[in-house]
Amino acid sequence: MGRRSPSGANIGQVAAEAGVSAATVSRVITGADRVAPETARRVREAIRALGYEPNRLAQGLRRRRTMTIGLVLSGFTNSFFFELIAQTAEVGKEAGYSMLVSGDADPEGEALRLAGGRIVDGIVFVAAHGESRASRLNDLSIPIVCFDRAPADLSCPVVQIDNERGAREVTRHLADQGARRIAHIAGPAEVLASQPRRTGYRLALEDAGIERDPALEVPGDFTEEAGYRAMYELLGRGEPFDGVFAANDLMAIGAMRAAAESGIRVPDDLLVGGFDGISSGRFTVPRLTTCAQPISHMARLAVAKLLRTIESGETAQHREDIVVAGELLVRESSTRCGSPQDSPPAR
Repeated sequence: MGRRSPSGANIGQVAAEAGVSAATVSRVITGADRVAPETARRVREAIRALGYEPNRLAQGLRRRRTMTIGLVLSGFTNSFFFELIAQTAEVGKEAGYSMLVSGDADPEGEALRLAGGRIVDGIVFVAAHGESRASRLNDLSIPIVCFDRAPADLSCPVVQIDNERGAREVTRHLADQGARRIAHIAGPAEVLASQPRRTGYRLALEDAGIERDPALEVPGDFTEEAGYRAMYELLGRGEPFDGVFAANDLMAIGAMRAAAESGIRVPDDLLVGGFDGISSGRFTVPRLTTCAQPISHMARLAVAKLLRTIESGETAQHREDIVVAGELLVRESSTRCGSPQDSPPAR
């Protein structure tokens, strides 16, 4: 008889529902990469439909594992991280793994603690800063995959968005909509994503034949308050500008608030774009144009890569950059009446 889950369903029933073999179901559950995407989708749908839950305790005892993966980050600063947690947990659950989430001011130290205590079988790690102590993680006794931010000294697979390309697309879109004096609210220099987004902004200005004005670049720290302050700083400098690309959505939202308080209408007087695609951007007035990170897809890639390494029993890891393109979402904050809409349509 096939292994039964608490719902009463067994792996054989899942296989029958999906029209595949039990071995194929097992490979999907463990994150093996020898399964066609369409087949894996059918298996996951069957697992959800039948309420099948792999017996984590039995699997762990057989394999001397905890059947738990860790998600380690430096904190929970915006909804981007909450969505990452939800998506990572969902993918892990499909493979029979629980998830332990840790937000710590010293994420590298926390990862070392989890690995040293054999509390988890592997770690999805979100680095905080470029000058991090990430090299300490190269000697971990368990697999690790880095998500979104990639310290140069970390020798492990990295799943990340193409920050430069995404920033370039948003800024170029603002220029295409008629903005000729585009300001940039940058992320903090020590955060890994900030520099490629700044570079993308500058390259887009070159693409559009717009001369860069250093007076239109102001620093921020990825919070609404920083965007709010940055907008007032830009206005106080007395330099005209008709567009703003903020390095993340939170700063863009703060900037729009300050603009509204100052009698500046978005998008009639000022075009605004952000980065990340957080849910709040769909509810601002006007709704925020952004480069959306495909968090669900990225989380699935990261966890699948981690689980394959766990299942293989490999200990040595090597740098592998898995770069994913963002999606330009054009909304009302960057489109004046009569302006052409980019694709995909605003949502």
